[in-house]
Amino acid sequence: RSELFEGLDIWKQEEYQKLQGTYPVIFLSFADIKQTNGKDAVQKIKKSIANVCQQFETVLENGDFSEIQRSEFAKISPDMDDVTAQSALQDLSQYLYEYYGKKVIVLLDEYDTPLQEAYFNSFGDEMTAFVGAFFNNSFKTNPSLGRALLTGITRICKESIFSDLNNIDVVTQTSTK
Repeated sequence: RSELFEGLDIWKQEEYQKLQGTYPVIFLSFADIKQTNGKDAVQKIKKSIANVCQQFETVLENGDFSEIQRSEFAKISPDMDDVTAQSALQDLSQYLYEYYGKKVIVLLDEYDTPLQEAYFNSFGDEMTAFVGAFFNNSFKTNPSLGRALLTGITRICKESIFSDLNNIDVVTQTSTK
């Protein structure tokens, strides 16, 4: 998708042109996780995770993976248990790293939408526990992760969902109009 960068200053740098499209990228959005109870919100997150993983099925089919890895990948579905869901991005990152030989870039858009809904609908503890474990596996303890970008609109305070993720740099941008 080089056309997205043409005309931008970054595209003038030949070294960046050569890098474009060479890293495996996982894109996940929580923008539509707006359920009003914990069970449905977690189910919707699982569905989103399963849909993202499904995009990479050909990697598992064509790669040199063990039967255990293939079996673990097959467990990823909208009906998967919480532990499988919380580990799914880490597992997918590992498979992509093994297949492509490059650490994965994970883009998570609107990470905070389910947390906001949980807060306003009184199931914050349940959602924080689920999402906290998902973030820990996907970002903190993921050896196949090269870079990650999480976007959201909630202002991040010192004591937040990221408190236990001490190896990430938090960059915020606030604009006033």
